Amino acid sequence: MASGRHLLAELDRALNTSRDEFRALDIELQSASAALARNQRRQISLYQKLAQHRLAEIDSERFTSSADAADKQAQRLLQERSSALSALHQQIADSESRIDALDAVEKNAQQELDDAEVSLNTLLLEVDEALVQDGAFQALRQDAQTALDTAANAAAKTTEAQARREDKRIPYDSDPLFSYLWREGYGTPDYRAGLLQRFMDGLIAKHIRFESARRNYFTLNEIPRRLEQHAARLEETAASKTQAVLDAETEADNAAGAQQLQQAVDAAQTTLREASDTADSEQERCADLIRKRESFALGQDEHFVKAMKILSDQFRAEPIPQLRQDAAMTPAYEDDEVVDEIESLRREQQRLSHYLEGHRDLHTRRAARVNELTAVRRRYKQRDYDSSNSVIDDHGKVSLMLSEFLRGVISSDRLWRSIRHSQRFRKSRMPHHRKQRVGVSIPRMPRSVRVPRSRGGGGFRTKGGF
Repeated sequence: MASGRHLLAELDRALNTSRDEFRALDIELQSASAALARNQRRQISLYQKLAQHRLAEIDSERFTSSADAADKQAQRLLQERSSALSALHQQIADSESRIDALDAVEKNAQQELDDAEVSLNTLLLEVDEALVQDGAFQALRQDAQTALDTAANAAAKTTEAQARREDKRIPYDSDPLFSYLWREGYGTPDYRAGLLQRFMDGLIAKHIRFESARRNYFTLNEIPRRLEQHAARLEETAASKTQAVLDAETEADNAAGAQQLQQAVDAAQTTLREASDTADSEQERCADLIRKRESFALGQDEHFVKAMKILSDQFRAEPIPQLRQDAAMTPAYEDDEVVDEIESLRREQQRLSHYLEGHRDLHTRRAARVNELTAVRRRYKQRDYDSSNSVIDDHGKVSLMLSEFLRGVISSDRLWRSIRHSQRFRKSRMPHHRKQRVGVSIPRMPRSVRVPRSRGGGGFRTKGGF
């Protein structure tokens, strides 16, 4: 078992490691992408040189002009790309610095909240000890316990009477003649019938001894109803006496200064929540910037795509086999050397392209891992799993699942399910947690009133419960 904050620290370490791995691969892909761009530009320059020397029968002036224009346009786009990438790098660095600063603010706010909660809880424990020695409070508490037990007894008797009623009603409800006369209201002021029907109903009533059965059936239904009314009055009494204990508890807490300490806790919680929200917003902004930088690393940004199109179009203007054939027909060795370099550049281009293609999936997976782990951390904090009373029961299993997630064995959803199933909150006696359940007539028993459990259910000595 470990605390919720201990697991949060593990998540933070895993997230930092994932970001470092992503940055390292991102740098490698940026370098390969830049090398591929330089390779393409060099090839264009060599094509221009070959065109000037060997394409005498082609409109070399038009070709060279077109090549110059394409090279200049590609160069301009790549310069703009470099500037945009530098600006993006700076934005990410600034965002990461802000994240570090906000993390420090959040930790300070968390420490202030911890200190305030410790002070409040210490005071409340002292009040508890004083109330144990308070005769008037103990009498009030015992009175509430007695009322609860009495209400529980009444509820148990009501339930028992209802069960007996259902069993004893069967022979009455299954008799069609009795059921008919009962529905008609025979023998009561509600009975309405003509002379002939009254005569016939009288014969039936005499035959089945209806009057005696009617009184028994009425009593059978009336007793549980009156018991229910009595139990309801006892519930109200128990609720009133229990609330009196809660009020006395609250009065003792406030007299000792709990209200001021609670206000300090509330203020610290607000400060921490605002700090967390600001940090989470900056985390999202940084993630968006990293996703944008990813398009640069993968060569999918707008500037790179446009430049590559221009260069590719220029490559198609003169295929390499034709250029080698033209170079072989000239006495100058320079043209052959240029073609050899072009072949070498094309092989290097293929290697770089294969490298980028082979690592794009890894880059995407690592980026997704960072984003998913960021989402898990955000959900972890939104659920208050990093609070002071949060614990992780099967910490070893959760740590193993985190390691498997980092290795790509399991998904972030499975990691989150493992965390959620292992997390629980320790019970804490705090005033702001004293909330009555909606729809329950008897409020939660105060901390100092004993409500023993029994086999009868409901947590009362006398079997009853609400």
